[in-house]
Amino acid sequence: MITGCRGLDSVLGNSRMALFYGPAASGKTSLLLSILYRVCKHGSCLFISTEGSLYQERIARLEGLPGSVYFLDIYSFNDLLDFTVSNLYYLPIDNLFIDSVNSLYRVNAYEESSIEKFGLILGFLRLKSIRGSIIYASAQVRAGYEGVDEEVTASGMNIMDYWFDAVFRLGRDEKGRFIEPVKPVVSGDRWYFEIVDRGVEWLDGCIV
Repeated sequence: MITGCRGLDSVLGNSRMALFYGPAASGKTSLLLSILYRVCKHGSCLFISTEGSLYQERIARLEGLPGSVYFLDIYSFNDLLDFTVSNLYYLPIDNLFIDSVNSLYRVNAYEESSIEKFGLILGFLRLKSIRGSIIYASAQVRAGYEGVDEEVTASGMNIMDYWFDAVFRLGRDEKGRFIEPVKPVVSGDRWYFEIVDRGVEWLDGCIV
């Protein structure tokens, strides 16, 4: 089991690179930590944060993490590029988590060669997946216009969509927090969850 949610696991089971995007506080980090809690009991894991160290408080609440889980904070776009190209490719890691993969790109999106750099980062992640690692990443979304209820889109989505096998959107509706597949499209599937200490707890008959 990857997440504990039957429908979500059926999609993730066929993917080497999975992307989760949504607005702030939609549960992206909690979902990644929930997956980490499960899969890292059976293989080595590296969790990369590009959003600061706030995740460490959540890590402290996770019980029973194996010793083969490693954490790394990266604070600049060029540092993420350098690490991905020069180091990550050669590390013997079974599962890689990046929270979030596009946050540093958003800051540098209008600088010269930023698109090429972002594509290079994602390309090396693909090579890492081809070598046997499974990639789980979150993505920040562009801020919408104040007072306008519109579909949120992750910055650089046109680039990320090319490289990721599976893409999921997180959000909220009248029933609560949800995640739904965007790629591949699975008609009518929307899985609900709550945030708990171990990451997420699935609702609505999602658990196997």
